[in-house]
Amino acid sequence: MQAKDLVDTLNSVDNGLQKLQNSIQESKRQIRERKERRERIENAWDNLKDDDYVEKRWDNYVDQQARERKQRAEQRKRRFVDKLTSDLNSAIRDATNTH
Repeated sequence: MQAKDLVDTLNSVDNGLQKLQNSIQESKRQIRERKERRERIENAWDNLKDDDYVEKRWDNYVDQQARERKQRAEQRKRRFVDKLTSDLNSAIRDATNTH
């Protein structure tokens, strides 16, 4: 019976080693998947930061354009009011000089 016991023990050890190898392979697979998932998350975060940067740059550009349009409108308005005031003053002078 000792030979059978030895064979059973060797089979048991072999099964244990096989389970250990399977467990190691599964752990390696899980580590690899976690690493890949972390890399995808980091890439997505970097892309979001890039998108935020681009969006901020675009918003700044749009704001700058709006400020410039507003300044041009203010300048046109001032020129119009200045010309109107000048024309009105000329008309008043002409009216007072002719009478």
